[in-house]
Amino acid sequence: MRFLRILLVVCALSVFSVQGQENTKLETHWQYLFQNRQSEALSKFEKKKQKTLQEILTREIIKNENGIFANDEGFIEKVSSFPDYEYYLYALWNHNFFFDTYLSTGFNGKNVRNINELKLDAIQNPTVKESLRYLKSAVAQHSDDWETYYQINAEIPAIKAWQFCGSFENLNGSGLDTEYGPEKYAVSQNDFNANSNGFINWYEIDERKKEAYQYYSNHSEYGGGVNYAQTFIYNPSDRKVVVRLGSSSFSKLWLNDVLIYENTNDGITDLDAYNVLVNLPKGNNRLLVKNADTNGIAYFIVRITDEEGRPISDLTYSAKPSDYQKSTLARIAPQPVDHPIEAFFKKRLEASPNDFMNKLCLINAYLRNSKYNEAKALLQPLLAAYPQSSFLRKYLIESYSKENDYVSAKEVQKNIQNDDENYYLSYVYQFEDSRELFKLPLVEFEKFVNDFSASTDMDVLKESAQLLLHIRKEDKGAVKQSLKEITEKHRDQLGVVKAYIGIYSGYLNEDDKAIELLENINASYFDYAALKTLASFYNKQNRKDEALSLFENRYDLVAHDNIYLSDYIAYLHEYKKYEASLPYIDQMLKNFPYSFVAMELKGTALEQSGRKKEALTWYKKSLKHNSANAALRKKIDDLSNAKDYLEEFATPNIYEFMAENRSRGVKGHYGFNYLLDESLLQLYPEGGGKSRTRYVVEVTSDSGIESLKEVNLGLSGNYHITKSEIVKPNKKIVPASRSGSNLVFNNLEIGDILYVDYESSYANSGRFYKDHVDYFQFDSYHPIYKNSLKVLVPKGKEFISKTLNGEVPYRTEEVDDYVYHEWETTGQEELEPEENFMPSLGDIARYVHVSTIGSWDDIAHWYSDLVRPQMVVNSDVQEAFDKIFPRGSASLTDDEKASRIYYYIMENFSYSYVGFRQSGYVPQRPAKTIKSKLGDCKDFSTLYVTLAQMAGLKAHLVLVLTSDYGEKTMTLPSQDFNHCIAKVFIEGKPQYLELTDNNMPYRAIPTSLEHATALDIPNKWVKDVKSGIYKLDDIAHIATELESKMEYNIGEGRHQLRIESILKGSINSHYAAIFKEKNYEVIRKSLADDFKSRISEDFTFDSIHDIHYELRSPVLKYVSDLTVNEKFDEIGSMKVFRIPAVNNAYNTSIIQDDERAFPIDYLLYENADTYKSSYVIKLEEGQRFVEIPESADYSFKKHRFKIDYDLVKDNELHISIEANTPKVRIAASDYKAFKAYVKAALDAKQQLIGFKKDKKGTKVSFSEKK
Repeated sequence: MRFLRILLVVCALSVFSVQGQENTKLETHWQYLFQNRQSEALSKFEKKKQKTLQEILTREIIKNENGIFANDEGFIEKVSSFPDYEYYLYALWNHNFFFDTYLSTGFNGKNVRNINELKLDAIQNPTVKESLRYLKSAVAQHSDDWETYYQINAEIPAIKAWQFCGSFENLNGSGLDTEYGPEKYAVSQNDFNANSNGFINWYEIDERKKEAYQYYSNHSEYGGGVNYAQTFIYNPSDRKVVVRLGSSSFSKLWLNDVLIYENTNDGITDLDAYNVLVNLPKGNNRLLVKNADTNGIAYFIVRITDEEGRPISDLTYSAKPSDYQKSTLARIAPQPVDHPIEAFFKKRLEASPNDFMNKLCLINAYLRNSKYNEAKALLQPLLAAYPQSSFLRKYLIESYSKENDYVSAKEVQKNIQNDDENYYLSYVYQFEDSRELFKLPLVEFEKFVNDFSASTDMDVLKESAQLLLHIRKEDKGAVKQSLKEITEKHRDQLGVVKAYIGIYSGYLNEDDKAIELLENINASYFDYAALKTLASFYNKQNRKDEALSLFENRYDLVAHDNIYLSDYIAYLHEYKKYEASLPYIDQMLKNFPYSFVAMELKGTALEQSGRKKEALTWYKKSLKHNSANAALRKKIDDLSNAKDYLEEFATPNIYEFMAENRSRGVKGHYGFNYLLDESLLQLYPEGGGKSRTRYVVEVTSDSGIESLKEVNLGLSGNYHITKSEIVKPNKKIVPASRSGSNLVFNNLEIGDILYVDYESSYANSGRFYKDHVDYFQFDSYHPIYKNSLKVLVPKGKEFISKTLNGEVPYRTEEVDDYVYHEWETTGQEELEPEENFMPSLGDIARYVHVSTIGSWDDIAHWYSDLVRPQMVVNSDVQEAFDKIFPRGSASLTDDEKASRIYYYIMENFSYSYVGFRQSGYVPQRPAKTIKSKLGDCKDFSTLYVTLAQMAGLKAHLVLVLTSDYGEKTMTLPSQDFNHCIAKVFIEGKPQYLELTDNNMPYRAIPTSLEHATALDIPNKWVKDVKSGIYKLDDIAHIATELESKMEYNIGEGRHQLRIESILKGSINSHYAAIFKEKNYEVIRKSLADDFKSRISEDFTFDSIHDIHYELRSPVLKYVSDLTVNEKFDEIGSMKVFRIPAVNNAYNTSIIQDDERAFPIDYLLYENADTYKSSYVIKLEEGQRFVEIPESADYSFKKHRFKIDYDLVKDNELHISIEANTPKVRIAASDYKAFKAYVKAALDAKQQLIGFKKDKKGTKVSFSEKK
């Protein structure tokens, strides 16, 4: 029921217009309203005499909260008779009793009457006056009165002479801080580099000079971007002026190359939203405006006035560049000026702090210009006093919505529904969720409709509720009658009518009635959405001339709008009128010379008109600005008969190659060999590229059949598999079964060859849209007869390659406009079989790495740009900071600050297990992480760095490729990191923090970070960071230590073992997760399982006690009681036993091979730095130790194992064991010595200890084992 959602937006947004003090000195009616006692608030207030303007408006607000929206006769006239009414008009502009939310719901009879009734001459404040003037012009345009629209726009004292330049890349909104060419050059002979958007320059469009607001709608094909506009101002004498800016997004203003204002608040505003007082020098001046939009259509409006807001008549403006005087900050002396309406209500609030109406108007004035942080600062104390107030929450919803925090807005909306179910907006919210609504039983549905209708006096909502009921009952006759009544009664509400058109067409199948309604709209109004819909209906009915005439009739009025023109041209092309479309395409290019849409449309028109050479030129131009258009690239290749380089350089005569090289008698370890492994890659000058991959694989054993009978190529995106087949020894070809890139080879036999050949193409966007990073494996566990990599790189393009772990024969040559690179081996032997704990293949096999990215600094600055716009401090972040530092942070040490922030994140958030790249590179804003209490590594790291900076700590992000990926996997500049951490400086020294494990002690690091590859990311606070990638070797952290203190009481067949476990460092994380459980039996079972994995003797786990666990402590302790169920062996009268091995620094899995071909990557085996074990072994009275092993001390490089025996009493033996286990790789050449060391350590722990009943004269024997 999509139309129901549209209907809701149309009918309900108008009543969403927001209308909330601390719990002292509030008038009763406000208290009632905040307590959700809306009807009592109205009854209470109606008893008062409403004489003042504030009282009149308060009454309307309270009425609205009761769902009552009808105004008294003469309301506007009465309100406008009061002095200063214009300030309240501006603040409450979008309330139903004034102009409603016309930007989203459109104009209707009521708000148009109100707009027309208000006289401009009666308004004194220039900001209010010009806002109303523009609104009157918008009504004229809506009424299809273009003459009046342009006439009123001409009267608005705004700068209308502009030169434009855009759209530049706005990577995740970072473009505001990215310096592009227009900031330096008012004129440039060379085009500016717009990064992924090609090369562009300044241009003018005369038609825009008729309008006050300057829209970048023609740039919207590029998506969110950075746009510039400049004007040149002649000033006959030095003077102070106020530059007043309204815009749709982040923005900056320069005067004579001096930055005079920066708006870092993302949100749409009205004119004069931001104001700055400057000294305007005599002579020519350059004013530059920069907008950085992430979505929507960008716009701005600039006015220059005196300090009272009046226009200055002797200033002249020109879009033509002229020489201007470059100024200094001291000369311009910019000073921000309060918005006049905000200043008015601030002053009122200071004079009467208990007058809630002043605060309400100030909140509304802030929200009108998307100053949501300021609005929330006023709302928070009120919400603290009245947390369930629907009235106040409604403002909070608007604040969150303007902040683009729609999750929080939705959450507050749900809370309103739960806490105030009879509130009229609760019904509106329920209406919005039409899917859930239609699941209700009919009786409940009818009750909802009746309650909804009773909650408001707004006819269109009542009638909509009844219409909904008719649809629910599937009573098409009633639906049709309701539609007829509503469309006639509310014909002035175009949004409502347009929503019902969908019901006529989609539900009743009455296209003619839909057309009739649209024709009525088109005859009386200018509504482009309605015009487009009407054209689509005409097209559906093959009324082609009428569809085209809709666009042609309005052409002279909106010829400057490329969205309009592209829609018109699309119909012309659909109707094969290609020649006729060319003047309109040329108009698009006149409007915006860098329109890749227009360029491609022109190519299409020319191609279809038989002018293919000209078409190719325009296609190529379009591709330069939209390099991701793979379909266009193919069209260019087809038109130009482009050479297929991938075919030219591929191994020729592939079937002859198979016949010549099969059955070579080489058998690998795994049942199949590669006769050919060939990768070909062509990079395009505009960015992107295509590749071809070919495998020829021979099956040599049954294990090969098992491995190859089903193959997943893992392809996605734009690919084409040209060959997937079995080639039998008799040359018979059997095609594989295929589903996507999953291949099934049926009836596979030894001696068969599998042939796979596929092509793929790709296109990038963003900062590295022209770049390519990849690596190719040469050595393999399978023999490869011919292994080749062939890369074509456009001449002049930077290309870096590096071969690791050996050499691969390489050659290069120039081929047409490319440089050809080739790496190739023949007769390549297989690698030795895989071994346990061996490094990743990236550190073992020969790899060729390639990259076109110049340096690691490029990667660091790219990620810095991505993250910078996310590090926003709003009220939610400030509230979190105040919670962490209730008395501020100034008096604390760096370590105290850093640890408090660390534990705040550890104790309050949950990790979302999504891969770094899978979840996108961009972190959440800290406020979103705080509110959702959920995030991944980059989210938590960004939150940490933001809070650290607030506390005065130097901190930044670090991108990481974890150590399990090997040491050499990341060699050339690339984006292939898989993790993100924070780096904070404590007393000047760096501390790396892992933030995804909420059991990890402060300053501990997991094994995955040891020896990992890292890249420091600068930010606006910390710009001087380590350049390039580096290893996280020997970084400051709490060492991981496992210590067990044991008391072992020997009995008869049953022995009591008490173990005190003391854990430090990252190992705590595992055990902390166990102790967080509240259930003793769960803890007991988890620890019993843990001991079973370490102790070989049969035992019973009796109990656990003396648990010392606190998240903020680096040490975790607990005591376990076990009963060892073991009958000792006897040698004569002596009984012998081995000590229970509780801590095992080494086990046989690390030395199970006789010899090794590859190193041992010790990080894959070990997670601790030190093991300590101490035993106090006690015999029963009357027994004594008679056989005790000799103490031993072994070492291998930095590894050390030491065991000491100390006979304290005849029946009491103390043993201490310590092992140091550095996580350094063991070279294959050192394996023999390492194995001997480990075996000696294991043997030392396995020595027998003997005891017998006490007999005088018995001597203790120490074995000679060392």
